[in-house]
Amino acid sequence: MMNGLSSLQANALLAAAAKRLGKSPTELKAAVENGGAESLLASLDPAGQARAKELLGDPAALRRALADPKVKEALARFSEGK
Repeated sequence: MMNGLSSLQANALLAAAAKRLGKSPTELKAAVENGGAESLLASLDPAGQARAKELLGDPAALRRALADPKVKEALARFSEGK
């Protein structure tokens, strides 16, 4: 598990982030695990970079974001492959 997320949530989050960043989930996971997330964030606009850094640096904020109904819906869609 990643920061208290279920493996399903973590995989859906990786898939969503990878799609947004134009990377594969495997590349993204390796970058995060090896400390290379900063280079991946460079492809985001400044507001996206700030939000991503906030979430990555604050597990409680990440949990709050994942509790949002819109995020839950998106994670469910990604989990189903839609």
